[in-house]
Amino acid sequence: TYANILRLRVVLFGYLAVIWSAFGSVCVFDFEVAQQRELNISNASLTACCVQTWATSGEWSFRFSPKAWKEGMNEWPSVNLMPMVNDWSKYDRLIVDVVNLGLDSSESLSLYLSRKDGPVNEGLRPQSLLLPAQGFVRWVVPLAKWPKKTPPSSIGRINLFMKRPRSADLYID
Repeated sequence: TYANILRLRVVLFGYLAVIWSAFGSVCVFDFEVAQQRELNISNASLTACCVQTWATSGEWSFRFSPKAWKEGMNEWPSVNLMPMVNDWSKYDRLIVDVVNLGLDSSESLSLYLSRKDGPVNEGLRPQSLLLPAQGFVRWVVPLAKWPKKTPPSSIGRINLFMKRPRSADLYID
């Protein structure tokens, strides 16, 4: 079935990620540390929690599942993750594995990399990721052109967000 093929692809990409990680990369957030799994949000806009499903590295992934947007709801459901590494000046890219179980191929995921304090929108905001419908994508985020108000040596937040989501159900690793 399609679900089994998708699982096989996720496992294969996970193995490739482990092999790739041996070549000078560092993990900034992977949900394997208990402290990183403490985030658990459920409200009118979204559900966000760590789960033992669809992980590409280790056993845990992060489920970011915004509710379908309707008039009166938050247009920009988001969540802040606190990375284990704060000095990103040595790195040239961030790799994010995303499994989307949603049916809409026109939705996108965005992020800001910002200081722990201060407005999140002063951080680095790369181009948004167009999400595949019921699929997997590896998002390679270039870490160049940092804004003056957010030097790469003081990153304290990874802010994930969507605009007016319709059917996204994301598993991030």
